[in-house]
Amino acid sequence: MSYCIIYRNNNRTIKIIMSNMKRNIIILAGIFLSVFTASAQVDRTKAPASGPAPKIQIGKYESFTLKNGLRVFVVENHKLPMVTYSLLLDNDPILQGEKTGYVEMVGELLTSGTKTRNKEQLDEEIDFIGATISASPTGLYATSLKKHNEKLLELMSDILLNPSFPAEEFEKIKTQSISALAASKTDPSSISQNLQNVLTYGSNHPYGEVVTEQTLANITIDDIRNYYTSNFIPNVGYLAIVGDITKAEIQPLIEKYLGGWVKGTPVKNKYATPQQPGTPHIHMHDRPGSVQTSMSFVYPVTLKIGDPDFIKTRLLGGILGGGSTGRLYKNLREGHGYTYGAYASIQPDKLVGEFYAGAEVRNSVTDSAIYQFIYELNRIHTQGITKEELDAVKKELTGTFARSLENPQTVANFAINIERYKLAKDYYETYLTTLNAITVEEMNDVAKRYVLPYNFHLVLVGSRDSVEKNILQYDGDQKISYYDNYGKPAKQLKDAPAGVTAETVIDTYVKTIGGSDAIAKIQDITVKGSANMQGYPVEMLTVKKNPDKYYMMLSAGGQTMQLVVSNGKEGKVEGMQGSANMTAEELADMKYEAPPVFEAVYKTLNVQATLLGVDYVNDKDAYLVEFVYPNKSKVRTWFDAKSGLKVKETSYEDGGQVTTWYSDFRPVNGVLMPYILKQEVGGMTIDASVNTIEVNTGVKDDFFAVKK
Repeated sequence: MSYCIIYRNNNRTIKIIMSNMKRNIIILAGIFLSVFTASAQVDRTKAPASGPAPKIQIGKYESFTLKNGLRVFVVENHKLPMVTYSLLLDNDPILQGEKTGYVEMVGELLTSGTKTRNKEQLDEEIDFIGATISASPTGLYATSLKKHNEKLLELMSDILLNPSFPAEEFEKIKTQSISALAASKTDPSSISQNLQNVLTYGSNHPYGEVVTEQTLANITIDDIRNYYTSNFIPNVGYLAIVGDITKAEIQPLIEKYLGGWVKGTPVKNKYATPQQPGTPHIHMHDRPGSVQTSMSFVYPVTLKIGDPDFIKTRLLGGILGGGSTGRLYKNLREGHGYTYGAYASIQPDKLVGEFYAGAEVRNSVTDSAIYQFIYELNRIHTQGITKEELDAVKKELTGTFARSLENPQTVANFAINIERYKLAKDYYETYLTTLNAITVEEMNDVAKRYVLPYNFHLVLVGSRDSVEKNILQYDGDQKISYYDNYGKPAKQLKDAPAGVTAETVIDTYVKTIGGSDAIAKIQDITVKGSANMQGYPVEMLTVKKNPDKYYMMLSAGGQTMQLVVSNGKEGKVEGMQGSANMTAEELADMKYEAPPVFEAVYKTLNVQATLLGVDYVNDKDAYLVEFVYPNKSKVRTWFDAKSGLKVKETSYEDGGQVTTWYSDFRPVNGVLMPYILKQEVGGMTIDASVNTIEVNTGVKDDFFAVKK
C-alpha cells in the first residue's frame, strides 16, 4: 500500500491511499557462464597481478587564439554530421553577499532574449534548425547538425554578445528561484549540503555562501548585468569545438562571429584558505520526526587537478568509499546493515578541495555508524592499504579513463585542462603510465595526509531527541552545535515566563478565537477554497459534522483528484489511481480531523500537550507546544505570544514532515478562522486560500455515506 500526503487540517496529516493493488512479481532469470581452461590450475585466493599500463591513443586537436584572447580548440570527429561548441570562462568566483543567488540566474537570462530577438523569436529559430543552446554563469554550450553550423554560430554570438536581460524574464526567473528554494527547505539533502558548504569553507568564502529567500529578494536586474559585463570577456575563455569540421573550415567563422568580442580585465579575487578543524566537531540540523540521520564527514583539502597527489587521491577515494567495493560500503552496509550505501571522495578544486564521507542511517544506529566511520578513517590513516586493493582500483580507474576517450568531448576537455591548469603537454598521454607506477608506499603516505580521522566536521540532519545523547562522545568538546536549514546558528528555545504552560497557551488561543461556548455551537462546517500546487489550480471542499464525520475533496478542472470520507464507522479514500477502504487504525485517526477546532477538544481525545518553550517565528516570540497523540505521532504548534493566534504547525509522521502557516483570521459566527494557509510538504509548496466558510447549514448524515 502506498500513500501520498495531500492535505493538512487542524493538527493531523491525512494520508491518502493511492493504491492497494498488488504489484506484479517480476522474476529475473540468471545466466550462469562456466569458463574452463586447459592450462595449469589458478590460485584463486590471490588477485591477479597488474599488467603493464595499456597504450592509449588520445585523439589529436588543433588550436588557435583570436586577437581578443579567446583560445579555441578543434577536435575533428566525422562519425556524425554534428558540431558542438563548449565555452568555458575561467574567472575567479565572487562573493555574492546579501544577494547570494544572482550568479545562478545569469545563464537562464542570457538565453531569454537579445537586442535583436526576444525570447520567443530566439526559441523559434533554435528549434527550427533542431539545435540546442544553453548557458551558465561560466559559459555556453551549443550543438546542431553540420549543415546549420553557421546559423548556430550566428545565434550563439547574438546570445553571447548582445543579451538584453529582459526585466519580465528576470522577474519570472526570480519567482521560480524563490519557489524552488521553498520546495527544498525541508529536504534533508539540501539542508545537509548547505551546512557542509558553510562549515567546510566558511560563510565568507564563495563556496560557503547559501541562498535564502532574503538574498533572492535582494537581487536586481542590474546585478545580473554587472556580472555579465565583468565576467563575459574573451581573454579568459576557452572554446572547444568538436565534430564534423576542420580547423580550416571553422577558424574564419569564429573570427567572423566572435572576433569582435571585446576583451576586458579578468576578475581576480583572493580568499583566505579554509582550515581543517583541530578536533572533531558535530553540527546538527534538528529535524523532529526523522526516522533516519543524514551524516557527512567533511573538511577542506588543498588539492588541484594536476597536483602530484591528484591521481593518488582518486585511487584513495575509490578504496575508501568509491562504491560497493569500498571499505565504508563493505563495513556499514554489508557488515552491519546500517545503510543502503556509504561513500567517500576527495575532490580537487582551483581554490580549495574537499574531503567527504557520508551515508544515511537509521536513528537507532547513528552512534554506531559514526564509530564505524571513524574506525575506517583511522584504519586507512594508520594502517594504509593493501596491494590487492590498489591493483583493483587501478584497473577500475584505467577502465573509466579508457571509456571516457570514446567521447570526443573528452579530448577537448583535456586540451582545455592542459592550458587552464598549466599541465605538461603529455599529461594525459602518460596518465595511465603514471597511474600504474603508483606504489602502496606512496598511497599510504597520501592516506596519512588526506584522511584525517579526528579533524572533521560531522554534519548531521535528523531527529535531535533520537540521537543526541548517544553521539556527544564523538564531539571534541562534548557540545553539539545546532543550525537552521541555511547553516545559520539555530535560535535556541527560551524558557517560558513563570505560570505559562501548554494548557494556558491553548486556553488563550481558544478564548482569542471566540471561546469554548461559541466553538461548541458549531455542529457542522463547510469550507470551500482554492490552492496553487506547483502552478496547477486546485479546488478544495471540506465538510465536518460533530462528533466524527469528515469529508474532503480535491478537484482540478472539474475532475476529482482525491476524495476522503469518514462517518465514524467506516471510511474510504478515492483517487485517480484507485480507491481503498480505511483500515481500523486509519479510521480511528480520522476522529482528530472532525472537530472544527481541535485545540478546544484535544483533552477529550487523549492527546497530551507539552510547552517546549518560546521560539521565534515571523520575527516575533511564539509559544511552541508539542501535541503527542495516542498512536505516538507528534505535532508541534506555534502560537504568537502577543496575539495568541496559531501561526505555524508541523506534523511528523513516517520520517517526513508537513508544515502549515496560518494567517488572515476572520470571524465566522463568532469564531475566528484562518483564511490563508501555506503548506510545505514533500518538497512542494501549496498556497491555499479559503473562499467561503459556512457553519450549521444542516448537513445530513447521508452526505458522509461510504459508497460500496
